[in-house]
Amino acid sequence: MTPAAPPSRPEVVTPAGVIYDIGYQRYDGPRLGRGAVVRALYGSSLRSAFGIGRGGRAKIVPFGLFALAMLPSLIAVGVAALLNEAVEIFTYDNYLWELRLVFALFVAAQAPELVGRDQQHRVLTLYFSRALERADYVAAKVAAMVTALFLIMAVPLVTLLIGTVLGAEDVLSALGDELRELPGVVGNSLLHAILLAAMGLAVASYTPRRAYATGGIIALFLILGVVAGLVGELAEEGGWRYVVLLSPFALVDGVRRWAFGGRVAESPVDFDLVPGAAHLLVYLLVVAALGALVAWRYRRLQA
Repeated sequence: MTPAAPPSRPEVVTPAGVIYDIGYQRYDGPRLGRGAVVRALYGSSLRSAFGIGRGGRAKIVPFGLFALAMLPSLIAVGVAALLNEAVEIFTYDNYLWELRLVFALFVAAQAPELVGRDQQHRVLTLYFSRALERADYVAAKVAAMVTALFLIMAVPLVTLLIGTVLGAEDVLSALGDELRELPGVVGNSLLHAILLAAMGLAVASYTPRRAYATGGIIALFLILGVVAGLVGELAEEGGWRYVVLLSPFALVDGVRRWAFGGRVAESPVDFDLVPGAAHLLVYLLVVAALGALVAWRYRRLQA
């Protein structure tokens, strides 16, 4: 008779992992709120306008254009230092006019960088899920673009001012004279920066594709400038003379001249044909309309 098999032992199952109960801790630190979010977005957008925080290729265009904007002022300062006297190659009035192509290219290249990437990578949902309102987003982006443009315009003018003072025989007397020009330097740069930033963002905010936005901004500057130039030459009298206000740079130069004085020889601004108050009124209306266009875009945009 075959003996019965011993009963089998139950198989021991070794656990595959361990669960640790770490719980959740409440955040007891400071809650910075909505203002801190706007400031953080403004700072990151300003850095993005110059390619800071990204690879070397992202810095080539903004810093290259900034170098081009600085070059004439550095040449003027260098010539004055070599000749040991002040040489008026550029003035505070015509400097930005002569370099308007550089600033238009900066807007066309960097405005899509500020707003297009957020749409392309679909991060607006993340932004708007926090304390950031859509109006806050628009304000931060516009402020960052205005600041970036203001820097590449004002820094060369301030460099020119410093060089003029240092190249004078009587430095203290020259310093007093040049400091009187400082409000015009700051105001001129700010007027240009606000209008160009509003134009660039109004176009760039409507498409996530960088190539389309850049092409659209360049086309806008070219079309408005060409139409204003052609019609202005053909009709200097009658209602058509106001068409010169279509040119962004002529418009802002008229406001600059009305506010701070000084004349740019190459500018089509003529207060005998179009008064300075008309330039100011159209400038304010255009900036308000472009700002409303950007705000409306983000109010309607699905995050």
